[in-house]
Amino acid sequence: MLRLLTFGGLRVVRDDGSTTELSNQRRRLAVLAVAAGSAPAGISREKLLFLLWPDADADKGRHALNQIVYNLRRELGTSPLDGVTELALLPEIMTADLVDFRAAVARGDHAAAAALYVGPFLDGFFVPGATEFERWAEDERARTTRQAIASIDKLATAAAAQPTELVGWTGRLVELDPLSARRALAHMRALEQLGDRDAAIAYGRRYDALARADGDDVDPVVQAEVDRLRALPTIVSAPIPLVPALPTVTAQAEPVQEGRRQDPKPVQASRPDPEAVQASRPDPEPVQSGGPDPAPLLLDPPEPPAPIPAASPRAQATTRRRSRWPVPTALIALTVAVAVFVWSRTQRPVLPLGVGDQILLADVQMPADDSANASAITLALQSALQQSARVRLVSPAAISDALQRMERPATNLSLSEATALEVAEREGARYVVGLSVAPTGTARLLTLRVFDPSSRTAIQTYTARAAADALLPALDELAAKLRRDLGDTQTDIASAVLLPRATTGSLEALRLLASGRDAFRRALFNDARALYMSAVALDSGFAAAYAGIASVEYELNNVPLGDSAITKALSLSDRLPPRERLLIQAEAER
Repeated sequence: MLRLLTFGGLRVVRDDGSTTELSNQRRRLAVLAVAAGSAPAGISREKLLFLLWPDADADKGRHALNQIVYNLRRELGTSPLDGVTELALLPEIMTADLVDFRAAVARGDHAAAAALYVGPFLDGFFVPGATEFERWAEDERARTTRQAIASIDKLATAAAAQPTELVGWTGRLVELDPLSARRALAHMRALEQLGDRDAAIAYGRRYDALARADGDDVDPVVQAEVDRLRALPTIVSAPIPLVPALPTVTAQAEPVQEGRRQDPKPVQASRPDPEAVQASRPDPEPVQSGGPDPAPLLLDPPEPPAPIPAASPRAQATTRRRSRWPVPTALIALTVAVAVFVWSRTQRPVLPLGVGDQILLADVQMPADDSANASAITLALQSALQQSARVRLVSPAAISDALQRMERPATNLSLSEATALEVAEREGARYVVGLSVAPTGTARLLTLRVFDPSSRTAIQTYTARAAADALLPALDELAAKLRRDLGDTQTDIASAVLLPRATTGSLEALRLLASGRDAFRRALFNDARALYMSAVALDSGFAAAYAGIASVEYELNNVPLGDSAITKALSLSDRLPPRERLLIQAEAER
């Protein structure tokens, strides 16, 4: 059984909790998300084409959709979609948290709805170039957030007499609606009811900071509540008296006879006879039923301690020998503690990312001579970062909205580092990443910088030198260093799928090319042909994909089809970098 998780991101998991290999296949995941959003009725293929391929002609869009349905069946082992003119999610093969959430809301099961809503719908997920899909996702995100708030509101009302549960629900409400003064006030009063007045005051300050940062007027009701809480008297608990330490009972040693060497014998401490002590105490008066509590009995003071005997020379020597060990032992323990501390510090990410943190990519700055490679470099950097499970990039729709609020002309969508920093601050992104390529003689210097939007300063810089036709390998090296500092392990980085060095404006087409080459190496020629053709459907000027089609046709002895494909590839090769152009020419001369 497979499960589609749409809250807090978008991924497909199996029964054992393992994630499928669809994490980097954005359009395939998007098709599943739209199908889940249309369950149980399903969605027409025409609407899917409108959402995900708005700029492609009908034939290319249909071909790309068919290829996605085929690839889903091949990668998941079974098809989660059913239908000819309309595609519907098969619940016996794949369930979806969105479907379950809607069902819980419909039947009034607020606890189930709150448990399923673990984050915003498709949080951080986007499909490049699919503006209509972004609008659909935003509408669905707003709808599910409203429904989640309504369910959690009901749960908070029901938990009014249970302070611990109430604080949990009001805490979730202020996370979902942080600028609501009414919810802030409810959360502060819940914290006060729990007995945590300091936390209530601290949240009042946080609400004040959030409201001011967003440009809203601070509601005076919240400030009045903070002032009320501060004015409450501080309750100081009475100190608990300490129990006095009992005197130490020591032993008295027998004298050592002159001329004989004897070890001291253990001598019992002088203790009072229990029977004598009991006899010396007066009999307690009987307590009358219903009368006052009896006065507490005072213990008899202990007898004065006996003097401590002097240890023999032999005992002193033994003590000296044993005292040597604690010092080295303490040094070893201290060394181990320091080593553990240093190791823990080195394991912390240099650039930590919290839950929900996003990264904004600025436009690549390149010299005019290398401008033809700008698109490939940008896609390669974007793809390298998206292969990290920790990285969430700010979506193009969010960037476009921010630029509109900045009153930038609709024709000017460029993101210089200065503009990217302003957009990041408006959108709450954690870091801005900018790449610049500068000529240094015949070579190129690649500089990858990470900026803090709040201070507008570079907090981490990576550099590499490479030949003009070897920029992508150098970029892979820089991206690997950045991923390491963001917290990825070496295993995570090594397991990344490397994309081909091919020129295309479509990242999805580049991934299809990579899958096609993998299928070709495994002699799955029909699969390879289908993948190459899907890449061409997304980018009709993709020379490397046409060269791949030619390779398949030649292997299958379809020489006329191979000649046609390689001729098309050669006609598109003039705009390619020298290395890529030579590879296509070599394929033509094979």
